[in-house]
Amino acid sequence: MPADSKDSWNSASEGYAPFEAFTGQFTRAACVELPDLLPETSGTVRIMDVAAGTGASTFALGKQMSDHCRQARRTAAIVATDFSDVMLKTLMQKFNATAADSEVAATQAAAKEGVLELTSQVADAQDLSAFADGTFSAITCTFGIMFPPSPEKVVREFWRLLMPGGVAVVTTWHYNNIPYDILPDIAHVFKGHSRFKDLPMAAATHKFGQECYIRRLFRGDLDSGPKLWKDSDLSARFVAGSSVCLPQHLAAMMNKNPLSSDLGDWDEAAVEKYLQDHWTGENGQIILRGTALVLVARKTKSE
Repeated sequence: MPADSKDSWNSASEGYAPFEAFTGQFTRAACVELPDLLPETSGTVRIMDVAAGTGASTFALGKQMSDHCRQARRTAAIVATDFSDVMLKTLMQKFNATAADSEVAATQAAAKEGVLELTSQVADAQDLSAFADGTFSAITCTFGIMFPPSPEKVVREFWRLLMPGGVAVVTTWHYNNIPYDILPDIAHVFKGHSRFKDLPMAAATHKFGQECYIRRLFRGDLDSGPKLWKDSDLSARFVAGSSVCLPQHLAAMMNKNPLSSDLGDWDEAAVEKYLQDHWTGENGQIILRGTALVLVARKTKSE
C-alpha cells in the first residue's frame, strides 16, 4: 500500500507500541522547550499536534503543558490530528484508559483539573481547512511531515493556522537505523534488493533530515507561493538517542509498515529468525539508534 494510503497507516498503527520507547525520547526532547516558546496570549493556549499517530507525541506534549499550565496559571487545549482514524482511535483509548503510563496519566490528571483539554480530529495535514486562520499558539509535528505528497502544502497550512508570534516545532529523522540499516539488509536477503540502495520510502524521506532542506521548505523556497518564514526565524538542533526492541517486534511490522510492505509480502517467522541470528546482542535484543532534527519556526508578530 502506498505511503499516502489511509489503509496503509491504519495497518501500521498495529505495530507502533513496541517502538514508542524509542520514538518517545525524541518527542519529549522536542516539546520540552515549548512552554518557553509560547506567545503571550489571553485565554486558552491552543496547540495542534499534527500526524499525532497513536499518541506518543501528544502525551509527551500533554505532560509538558500540564506542568506549565499549573505553574503559569493558564489553560491549554490540544487537538491531535492525523490522516488515520484508527491511530486516533488508539490515542483516545489510551487517554480514556484506567491504566496509563506516566505521560498519559499526567494528561488525564490535568484534564480532570480543568487546566488542559485534549481532543482529536481526523485531518489531512495538507488540508487543515476545518480550522480557522491564526488560531493556534503552537503546532507540533513529530516524524510526520515527510510522508504527505506535498509537504509544501503542509508548511503553508502551519503558517496559516499560527497566530503572530506562534511557533511550529517539527521533528524529522536525521538518522534512524531501522529504515537506513536494518530494513535494507532484510530487503537484500529476502527480496534481492540492492544492499547499497535505500528503500524507496527511506530514500524519499531522507532529505527531510537535512537542515538545509527543511529550512528551504519552511522559507517557502520549494514552490511558487509567497515566501513564509525568514531564515532568522528558524532554529534547528539535533537530538541523539537509542533504545532496544525484540526481533519479533520488527518482524511483526514487516507486513504493516509502508517502509517494508511496499516491497511485497513477508515471511515474518523467517525474518524474525534472521534478525535473531544477525542483529541481536547477547541479551537477544536489537539496539535501535537514531538522531532527530528538531526545527523551531516562529511566525513573527509583524506578519
